Amino acid sequence: MIYISEVNGIAMFTAYQPNGDYFMIDRYPDCPYQHDSNHIVTWKCDIKNKKLWYEVEDIQQLTQLDRIEDMIIETNIEVQYLSALQELGV
Repeated sequence: MIYISEVNGIAMFTAYQPNGDYFMIDRYPDCPYQHDSNHIVTWKCDIKNKKLWYEVEDIQQLTQLDRIEDMIIETNIEVQYLSALQELGV
């Protein structure tokens, strides 16, 4: 048996009986996104009604173009900083 309790709005899965309110399930629930690196899965529960569900959030994956753009912006900022120092005579 798996015990389900709630902590700060998030479902907690434990092998032992929690101190507060809980309900039990026979096996760990399935979620197609659980081991997917492109999503964050947050398990939620309703203790009174013994319901368990998950919420999925997409993780923004940077493309190679995004990474190149970030490098160009960083390089531009560094060049501006060095130019400002040079103008100040530092």
